[in-house]
This record gives sequence, C-alpha cells and structure tokens, in this order.
Amino acid sequence: FFFQAEDGIRDVAVTGVQTCALPIFFAERTGLDIGCLRRELEEAESRGLIERTHEALRPTALGRRFLNDLVQIFLPDHNQR
Repeated sequence: FFFQAEDGIRDVAVTGVQTCALPIFFAERTGLDIGCLRRELEEAESRGLIERTHEALRPTALGRRFLNDLVQIFLPDHNQR
C-alpha cells in the first residue's frame, strides 16, 4: 500500500510511518496519473484520515488509528456501492 512506499519520506515526527512522495513516484511506479485516485483521496481527506501537500501524502493520527477504514477507501469494491 502506498503509505509504506519504499521511496517514502521518513516522517520524523511519527515513529515508523512513512509518507508517500506523490505524485513523483506514483506515476513512475504504476504508469497511472495520480488523478485516477482523486475521488478516493478527497474522501479520505474529508474524513480526516489523510493530509496531503503537493510533495507528500500521509495518514493523520486518526488515519493511523482507523487504518483499515483508510485502506478500504482505496479498494475497488468500496467505490462501487
């Protein structure tokens, strides 16, 4: 899952959590434009589960606490409801 990206940037404020350097590595690794995740990212952000900048994406404290809910947003079945 992209929050554990090998090319992630270590978040020194949170032990053991990496951020994903988006969109730099997303397109390179997947061949897809980051825009294909727009709806999912907006939902996760509106629910307070992620915070994003132009350089990075990281789970919030709430997102780490409810990581299963965060991951579920990005699963194909979630968006077909």
